[in-house]
Amino acid sequence: MPFSLFNTGRAKVEKVIQSYIGWRVVDGFGRILGYVKNIDYKVEKVDGKTRIVIQGITVVGDGGAVNKYTVGSSEIEIDESNRRFVVKPKDELYKAVEKIERELSTIAGNLRNVNEKLLKLGDAILNMISRNEKIPEDVVENFRKILENERNRYIRECGSRLDGLSKLKDEVDARIRDAEEEYGNLRLRKELGMLSSEEEGRLNELRDRLNMLRYLRSWIIEILNKYRGECSG
Repeated sequence: MPFSLFNTGRAKVEKVIQSYIGWRVVDGFGRILGYVKNIDYKVEKVDGKTRIVIQGITVVGDGGAVNKYTVGSSEIEIDESNRRFVVKPKDELYKAVEKIERELSTIAGNLRNVNEKLLKLGDAILNMISRNEKIPEDVVENFRKILENERNRYIRECGSRLDGLSKLKDEVDARIRDAEEEYGNLRLRKELGMLSSEEEGRLNELRDRLNMLRYLRSWIIEILNKYRGECSG
């Protein structure tokens, strides 16, 4: 939804907006989406004061790719201290992916810790042997079994989250196909001069929706590629 930046005089509005051009734009995890090219905004009067309300930002990414994020489909925050905009999609799929990524990060960290303990166990045994210290074999095996059981549990948990993420990717792919079909139909109607003002609004909405879904799909693939290796054990 729209949000206020600050109160200021009308004459200063354009100067303030221009000061944000070129700022970094990042997602909720701090990954760079690009840089601000343009800002859509409106000016309101509240209690006799001027208020700037951001409605969308146009972003230039790698290779010159241009994407637009609006408050209709995204949460847009200004991080003044770091001179950047933070953009998060308003979508239940985004929140689901965000949750799974947090869980995978925790599980992968636990798995690394267990693997390190297994390595330390081997080193500890060798050190004790070098000092002619006797170690009951059943004690060693008991420690090893506990750690390996813990390790296998984390691998199963990781696999379960990755399966869930793959299903979310299938859902995103299906939504992209549906949106592309509707967008293509409306885009053709526009080229033929057959588009109503209501359909024009829907066309813009679909453009924003496709940008968000394609970003979400790339993010899911990035997570899958990262954790498939880490969770292999």
